[in-house]
Amino acid sequence: MDRVMYCFCAYCNLLWLLFRTVSAAYVHIKAHSVTVILNTILEETDRCDVALEMQIRGTLRRLRDCPVVFTAWNIFTMNVEFIVSMFGILVTYILFIYETNPKDGRHTPVLLNSSARFS
Repeated sequence: MDRVMYCFCAYCNLLWLLFRTVSAAYVHIKAHSVTVILNTILEETDRCDVALEMQIRGTLRRLRDCPVVFTAWNIFTMNVEFIVSMFGILVTYILFIYETNPKDGRHTPVLLNSSARFS
């Protein structure tokens, strides 16, 4: 029962981390997608006045200098690359656990077989 509870908690935490990371990556992408629209408005200078142009340039500068990202205590940024690296770490961890798990109930090291004798 403890093993089932441990696995359930681990899967719930992984799903929570995946949800938060995907949400953070989505917010990052959507926040920077507005730059295309703002640059289009700036190209059409006859459509906007000077005050609006200054506000648009200020917004573009803020997006460039201080990107909209989610971080974990400024240690790492939650973006698409983080999702891919976490998936790779998870697959490696699952394969490691699978390979080191005893198949027939007893644990034997992989490098030593039954014919190897040391005197």
